[in-house]
Amino acid sequence: MFRVRFGRPLSFAAVGAAAAFLTMTGCNSGDDLAGVENSKIVLAEATAKVNGDSIDGQTIRTGHNDGTVRFEAHLVDHRNNPAPAHKVRVEFDIPGMGMMHHTGMFMLHDDGTHGDLVPHDGVYCYEDVSSQYGCHGPSARPGDYHYEFCGIDHNGHESNRIMVNTVLAP
Repeated sequence: MFRVRFGRPLSFAAVGAAAAFLTMTGCNSGDDLAGVENSKIVLAEATAKVNGDSIDGQTIRTGHNDGTVRFEAHLVDHRNNPAPAHKVRVEFDIPGMGMMHHTGMFMLHDDGTHGDLVPHDGVYCYEDVSSQYGCHGPSARPGDYHYEFCGIDHNGHESNRIMVNTVLAP
């Protein structure tokens, strides 16, 4: 099955091939691209960076907790053009007290706010300046951090998903 790794952008040819594949075959609910066959948008790239450096697949040591985590996703339509005016959601699973985890979601923005530099360009952003979701705040707990990005079109259909994982080590 087609998989997308965080931080590695898809080429436009790959985006088109993925869309064609999904239209023909569909997906099971457990797959990264579940429900995409009805979507008119594709998540072409997603990143999470601290001070400009990707944190995907990285183990970061506690004590290097300075910097804002910038979450960013590039959404394109079926013609590979930027897809503004849709939604991008990030679902997260981050360490809490003891064996507990905090899960939830937040939205990225394409409206010139929350760290978005150019409104309505298909690049959706959220800068976590208060360290609510990122692994770089003074209260960040050691453990595994998981972020799953997903585009949502005007009809509520989801795009493919891109996952980012990082570890905050003691």
